[in-house]
Amino acid sequence: CAIYITSNQFSYSNNFKYAKLRILNKSDVYDGLPLGWTDFWDQNNQGGSKVFGWKPAHMFETPGGFLICGEYLVNTKPGGGGFVQLWKVMNPVGTPTLVRLNKIDIANYDPPPNATQPGGTTSRTKINTGDCRIQDVHVRTGYVHTSFTEGYNWGEGKKAAMRYIRINTASSGILVNDIRFGSTLTHYYYPNVYSDLGDNVYLVFNRSNENEFVQVRYTGKFPSETGFQIPTVQLKAGEAFYQILDNINRNRWGDYSGICVDPSAQYTIWMTSEYAESPSSSWGTWIGQVTFSPPAQQASQ
Repeated sequence: CAIYITSNQFSYSNNFKYAKLRILNKSDVYDGLPLGWTDFWDQNNQGGSKVFGWKPAHMFETPGGFLICGEYLVNTKPGGGGFVQLWKVMNPVGTPTLVRLNKIDIANYDPPPNATQPGGTTSRTKINTGDCRIQDVHVRTGYVHTSFTEGYNWGEGKKAAMRYIRINTASSGILVNDIRFGSTLTHYYYPNVYSDLGDNVYLVFNRSNENEFVQVRYTGKFPSETGFQIPTVQLKAGEAFYQILDNINRNRWGDYSGICVDPSAQYTIWMTSEYAESPSSSWGTWIGQVTFSPPAQQASQ
């Protein structure tokens, strides 16, 4: 019943000021009517730190088919921490209220290191993997699903790794799953997660190392599994070295992958991400779809 827009607000001198949430009436947008809105901004996590990079969830109907009118949001501490903060919007098209729910403790996370690629082992040629901010969020049957990139040492030095978090919305938020995924010699980054009608969970992401250009891969887990399936599946191979520096000499990548369930086939997942395309210092976008009905099927492209 509402559209939620979040942003991080900065001063003209590029100093972070606060995160903002704007709420629009969806029917007014769709009908082309004059728009009003409600804003919430400059919020603090439980414990006092400022909110940065909060993300609104894609909300599904309840199992009985009743439309959900309300919204959950989630944020981490992008520079590293040990929690995710859960929020809820009530009565979004009447008089909206924003409720800070539980600060949910999870295993500590650190910012990810930049990722190696063939020919890219220096600070200016490694792939920038961003920070620990939340990627997209969705809520299905009372559970929040989200993911983010972190740095983790598996025994051969810190690598970019992925975290998947699942939260039960009951009792203001209860942690159900906290899964870390990665490996000793390879960087995994910019994950995005979605679930299907059978509660299977899918993860699309980028991967690279000193022998692999930046590629697109995916994995998943059935409800009975405690972790994601290994080996992961390649959706699109990286083809070439990539280097496009920004104004502070970061070799920026695309910052996110995309994934969503097919609205007409609730066991089919569509996903997209960036890969390093040939010729060098070019990027492309690849799209695929997959269905995890045992055994897992190879994605079509």
